[in-house]
Amino acid sequence: MSKTVKLELPILLPGAPDASDACVGRLISLLRITEGIERAHVDEAEGDPRLCIHYDPEVLSLAQVRRAAQQAGGSISARYDHLVGWVEGVRHARH
Repeated sequence: MSKTVKLELPILLPGAPDASDACVGRLISLLRITEGIERAHVDEAEGDPRLCIHYDPEVLSLAQVRRAAQQAGGSISARYDHLVGWVEGVRHARH
């Protein structure tokens, strides 16, 4: 029987602006190939989006699941950076 843990996305991916960011997809992909993790997805039912991880407790402990998520988030954050801001004077997408 699988267990579930929900983790806050801003803690795992501090630079990601929202749950639709490509880095969230990268994080989910990395977690899905981890042995013992059966499913990973974003749960937005409670308002704030959280990463929901379903795992087999006979293969991974809760601490190992948290560590795997933090390591995956850290490696993605180290590789990709996010720049969010406003630009003035742009009239067209090519500018």
